[in-house]
Amino acid sequence: MQAERRTAAEYGDLSVTSSPFRAGGSTAFRRPRDRTVPATFALAVLLAIPVLTGGFASGALPTVPGEPGGPGSGASAALAAAVHSLEAGAGPGAGRAVTCSLEFGQADCGSALVSGVPRSLIGPPSSANGSGWTNLTSTLNVSPPCRSSMGLAYDAQSGAVVLFDGLAGCAPNLPTAAQTDTWTFLNGTWTNRTANLTVTPSPRFMVAMAFDVSDGYLVLFGGLSASGISLNDTWIWSNLSWTHVKTTVAPSQRFQARMVYDAADGYLVLFGGSPTEGAASYLNDTWSYHAGSWTQIAVRNGVAPSPRRAAGIAYDPQMNAVVLFGGVDPNANALGDTWTYHNGTWTNLTSTLLAAPSPRWDFGMTYDAGVNAILLFGGCTSLGCYSMDGDTWAFANGTWTNLTAYLGTSPSPRGAISLAYSSESNLTVFFGGAAYNGRLADTWIYAATNLSGNGTGNGSGNGSGGGSGLPPPTVGGLLANATGWVNLTPALAPAPTCRSSMGMTYDVADSEVLLVDGIAGCSPWVSSTHSDTWTYANGSWTNITAGLAVTPSPRSQFGLSYDANDRTVVLFGGEAPNGTALGDTWQFSGGAWAEVNTSVAPSARFQYSMTYDAADGYVLLFGGVSAPGASTYLNDTWAFAGGNWTSVNVTHGVAPSARRAAGIEYDPAQGYVLLFGGVTPTAVALNDTWSYLNGSWTNLSRPTLAAPSARWDLRMVYDPAQGGVLLFGGCTSLGCFSGDGDTWFFVNGTWINGTNASAPAPSPRGAMGLAYDARDGYALLFAGAAYGGRLSDTWAYLAVPLGPGTSGSGNGSGSGSSGNGTGNSSGNGTGNSSGNGTGNGSGSPLSPSPPSPGSGTGSPGAGTGGLSPAKSAGPTVSPALAWMPNYWWMGGRIGFVLGLVVGAAVAIAAARARWGPRRGAKRETA
Repeated sequence: MQAERRTAAEYGDLSVTSSPFRAGGSTAFRRPRDRTVPATFALAVLLAIPVLTGGFASGALPTVPGEPGGPGSGASAALAAAVHSLEAGAGPGAGRAVTCSLEFGQADCGSALVSGVPRSLIGPPSSANGSGWTNLTSTLNVSPPCRSSMGLAYDAQSGAVVLFDGLAGCAPNLPTAAQTDTWTFLNGTWTNRTANLTVTPSPRFMVAMAFDVSDGYLVLFGGLSASGISLNDTWIWSNLSWTHVKTTVAPSQRFQARMVYDAADGYLVLFGGSPTEGAASYLNDTWSYHAGSWTQIAVRNGVAPSPRRAAGIAYDPQMNAVVLFGGVDPNANALGDTWTYHNGTWTNLTSTLLAAPSPRWDFGMTYDAGVNAILLFGGCTSLGCYSMDGDTWAFANGTWTNLTAYLGTSPSPRGAISLAYSSESNLTVFFGGAAYNGRLADTWIYAATNLSGNGTGNGSGNGSGGGSGLPPPTVGGLLANATGWVNLTPALAPAPTCRSSMGMTYDVADSEVLLVDGIAGCSPWVSSTHSDTWTYANGSWTNITAGLAVTPSPRSQFGLSYDANDRTVVLFGGEAPNGTALGDTWQFSGGAWAEVNTSVAPSARFQYSMTYDAADGYVLLFGGVSAPGASTYLNDTWAFAGGNWTSVNVTHGVAPSARRAAGIEYDPAQGYVLLFGGVTPTAVALNDTWSYLNGSWTNLSRPTLAAPSARWDLRMVYDPAQGGVLLFGGCTSLGCFSGDGDTWFFVNGTWINGTNASAPAPSPRGAMGLAYDARDGYALLFAGAAYGGRLSDTWAYLAVPLGPGTSGSGNGSGSGSSGNGTGNSSGNGTGNSSGNGTGNGSGSPLSPSPPSPGSGTGSPGAGTGGLSPAKSAGPTVSPALAWMPNYWWMGGRIGFVLGLVVGAAVAIAAARARWGPRRGAKRETA
């Protein structure tokens, strides 16, 4: 392949011939699984909220927080628990403890293979607002030579970004050749691994490369050889070495195909590409790779993106779907359409988008957990890449946003690049690429310091910007610009009828909230038992009962939990319409119910507590009641995994006392199951707090610690946007004739009252449904029992990413221990003349240690927050909108003195942590 002026092979004007590829052998390579499950849960930073979510490493996917007791709740903070690194392969890298019970597949896990690597700081980003692109080239002692069209992907097994081959040559008009080297990038250092490799793939470029989370290794497929022949061989990178995988079936020869790990479906997805430059050869087939085997996917309804190559692809954990953008078609037209893929279905979102990047191909695209969004940079816009883009876009909550204007320094325009998000360092990396004047050899990172909540603390609350840089989403047709409850009921039709004590959870595999049965009737004096199944997705309820071949018998007061081991929703027992307790087990998967016959199972019961225990890798069931009467209350503990129940012998301490209707949820931030409250056999409401991990219950209650008041039939769910467990409502009298309507959060091991009496909220109630809807990005609450009868309203609890802004000024001090202030998404924020300051923290998202507290003083007056990209100037921040206690930096309205005290306390704590040693209505709830 000879000279070209911008390498025709890279961009669309190379004529090559194809030849058959002979795939030999039939033995698929599969890496042995390591089934150890450490207790530590690695966390990834969420956009504009200083929240970390657990990662996963070889052979494992993130696990799903499950449901509260009674009718279990949001089995999902699916994505809270760990999906934020999926594009990169997800998960902690070398030397870090991992928790990986697989949210979407088998409960497998493995430790990183490289250990003892120091976690050095690369340095904070240099852009004006502390977030954006930083050029590391001048700080590197060793770097790969100029190239473009290389393979680049994050290897979660080793914690490093891997670079493979590509087109060589710095000058645009020199003869081109494929590189023949393999590099890794870790802790700010490039390392050439080539000399230590006994075997490597043949020289090539334009490969498809991605980390296979379920199998625990990085996969490379196809590409274009040095002689211009398209390839379809499969290789894996594991243990810092290459291995050829011989498969009996594989996609056809191709280059510039795109591949990404689909966490919701549990396999690598490969799409499109081209075997030659001829128009008829462009492809739009979809393939999956799992456990060493390729399978072509027959897409539903026959709809897929048009044939193309060099598109962008990334997995979006907020939508629970693969996102594909752009590419180039057989007629050399740049494309600008946006698609999602989930469970065999492609969906075209283009017509629903208000904005999108301009048409392009050969750009970089990856999910970046630091900004909680898909990042897109660069790309080609003409044949030969004679013109190219240098803009940066983010895709979050189903919306594209141009971030370019909000960034300081940016890389020069270029194409033929790949972006790789490193969860090891919490940043996106790319190297080189093709520009008009030649190929490049620079290394860039995109890091979100302020956007992820590190580095700047707000003194007394008002006037500080530093939001997500993304516009807020709409929910039920409403634009929400503050944290809190939003009533979705007016926008929903149809919706389930009045009920309480239903089962409700998030079904990760099908990306929807599942609601089942419950006690029917709006009047408190009339009741029956529902026998229906509903789903909630994309802001709509759907009754799927008519399409089900078999369903569980009518029941109420049972739990649902998503079982990550089997990728199904689990239902156990409950109360039959005649008041008897049930003890059957059911699973819901792929839109169908099936009964599970087990030789051992918990005794028949209802109002038990059940959730998915991600740290231990099984569904956990505790307590409940088998019949009326004190002697029937239970406090036994059971585990469900692989379709079997096992009684858990509590290994240390004692279990919580016998009770029913306690709240339960897995807290990925703490790495354990959290249980709260319930009611005793003598009808005494409880407010004790317990944790469960690895067969051991621990009482966390302390007389001096704040906690919700005593209650039962409350609901809890992990909310990743808050970084903690959300608790709402509960019953305080027999029959739930009186109930609570308060909102609490369990964050960092502490209960925080998040109730705002002046803001909208669901009315007091118990026995409601609550689930974290990971597809739509909010906690979803439905119905429940109240004094006036059963309800049928639907609410969302939002913690919306706010727009970007600058810090306000004024007199005061603040703690910068974990975050910046809150910019108003609908406009600007103004400083408070009575005392408002910003504290500059010293932390960086690249450092494993927390940032130190910051303090600052400014002149009296006001500072103006920046505008959200989607809005013009708007109202100032008001206390009514920012009611959520600012527990991350403890500034806000408490004032300047308390800010100083908290700042000092945080500094002391950080120092110690770092340097110190280490039958109806009559018995819904009563």
